[in-house]
Amino acid sequence: MDSPFCDGKATLIEKKTIIPYRKENFEITRKIYRCDQTGIEFSTEAQDEEAVNQIYNAYRKKHGIPSPSEIKSLREKYGLSASKMSLILGFGINQYHNYETGEVPSLSNAKLILAAMNPEFFKTLVLLVKEDLGEKTYKHLQEVNISSPSGITI
Repeated sequence: MDSPFCDGKATLIEKKTIIPYRKENFEITRKIYRCDQTGIEFSTEAQDEEAVNQIYNAYRKKHGIPSPSEIKSLREKYGLSASKMSLILGFGINQYHNYETGEVPSLSNAKLILAAMNPEFFKTLVLLVKEDLGEKTYKHLQEVNISSPSGITI
């Protein structure tokens, strides 16, 4: 790659880096470039995204937080929209969707998502917001009638 700091080239290197995230430190291996002439290190946007994903994944693994695909699968299992899942779990209207697309849930929200994987617990949450769900969604959940251990019966 051409160096943005001189007329020369830059070499791709791997560098161990400790990065703080949510008051914890995580060690990742970053791929970055080093200018062959000046020694200045720099990264591309794609390399920065890769580093962020490494940090998120390390945090998820350490704390047992479900991945975005697991979060999406849970919602699909119950046949609900992301906004309805947010309502049932007591999140902000777009929060569940944000978790499905990569935002890392807080530890308390992650625990709630994990608990919602238990059909009996999910049923309890649904009953708590029955009036706010609307008749159509509530009837849908009754019709889904997925029996334990893989679903709910309302």
